[in-house]
Amino acid sequence: VVASVPEPSSLILFGLGLLGVIRRRRA
Repeated sequence: VVASVPEPSSLILFGLGLLGVIRRRRA
């Protein structure tokens, strides 16, 4: 985990991707 966040958009994309993977595995 990076302490400093260069771009908030990248963090959002990471979150969305993670949620997508979890949903696909649980579905």
